Amino acid sequence: MEKNNLWVVRASLAIAFVFSSYVQGVIIDDVSDDFSAAWAYSVPASTGTVSATATFDITSISISQLVMAITIENTTTLGDLGNAGLASFGFNINADATGASIAGGSIFDSTGVQQNLPSIDNNIDVCIWAANNCQGGAQGNLLAAGDSDSFTLTLDFANNYLASFDLDTFGVKFQTGKGSFELEGCVSTDPNCNTTVPEPGALALLGLGITGLGLARRRYRLVSHY
Repeated sequence: MEKNNLWVVRASLAIAFVFSSYVQGVIIDDVSDDFSAAWAYSVPASTGTVSATATFDITSISISQLVMAITIENTTTLGDLGNAGLASFGFNINADATGASIAGGSIFDSTGVQQNLPSIDNNIDVCIWAANNCQGGAQGNLLAAGDSDSFTLTLDFANNYLASFDLDTFGVKFQTGKGSFELEGCVSTDPNCNTTVPEPGALALLGLGITGLGLARRRYRLVSHY
């Protein structure tokens, strides 16, 4: 598998470049396996960049349960976007979670398993959302640019005798004045992932460079959602 993934970006209502088809995963089998994730996308024909970071602190792990303290921050640079609420985020996990619950969040207060996060895989095993559901909701209910939220996520499992969990496909959904965007992020266990979101200008140059690379490699593709 390739290990040069930075960000995988998919966008609805806009054309977006997929930076890589490889998604770095996270293996959790101890409370010391904390990690972070980052998402960023320079919106076409805009001066704005949607971006976010999240930290995952493993507080408890057993064969039947995984508990994580999560802090997520909407680090978006608005530019001319008008607004850019962070609606939901999630990930895939193996073993499969049989249930999920959330506590302590002021914005993110709902979670569920086997949810649909648009443009990110067919289903996301675990999704956390701030409004109606994993697909989004009213802008005033979302995590606004510059804001953060912290909460505890508890996942329940059956028949996970190894007490080990493999997480990947970290997706996030933004709703902006220029459309909705769903991104796949990178994680701190990937040596090529910088969980400090770069400046918008650097993102634009990165997009141009990787677009050129994509033309030369079959694994890179152009994705459009209408």
